[in-house]
Amino acid sequence: MTCQAGDRLVYEGNEYELLYDSSGKLPMIAQYGIEPVPMNTACWKGYIADYLIRHDVLYLTSLAVSDKHDHYPDIGNVKPINQQYSGLLELMAIDGHIVIGKGDPPKWGMGDIRMAHDYQISLKLKLLHGIVQSVEDISAQVATIRAELYEIFTVRQEQFIESHQLSDYKQGRVRVLFDQSFALMSS
Repeated sequence: MTCQAGDRLVYEGNEYELLYDSSGKLPMIAQYGIEPVPMNTACWKGYIADYLIRHDVLYLTSLAVSDKHDHYPDIGNVKPINQQYSGLLELMAIDGHIVIGKGDPPKWGMGDIRMAHDYQISLKLKLLHGIVQSVEDISAQVATIRAELYEIFTVRQEQFIESHQLSDYKQGRVRVLFDQSFALMSS
């Protein structure tokens, strides 16, 4: 699978990738009747969004989207140009939490769909009506997961190449580590 295009979020002057949205509603385009369809092999979800947290409030600032019915209504009085909305400042009044990450770890190759362990800094932000209530730094927990995955896939790479598959133990352990990373994001 092709590496998927990620959504970006600017928080406290730093750019992060948006990794998880527990509400499942971002970028809230269903309210405009937009039904995203894959844009290309690098964007199966059908959109790429940029967000900003300003004064602890989450906003959508730009959106590139491919609509199933070629329906592109104005969003926040912004008319799209070539399926792209620029200059937005739309409140994303979600309840739940989002996980954001930044900083490529040294000697680390990211997968098709990125997770918290793919970044040196990973933060979980709890939101109520789109307003940040708390921020939890989960970087240390995901670094532990990343270190073990690095051991399995990089240090033991020669064994993997020779056998053409991971041992049953390692396959199971990799699954457990990915489940732990996902649990940190989704709990």
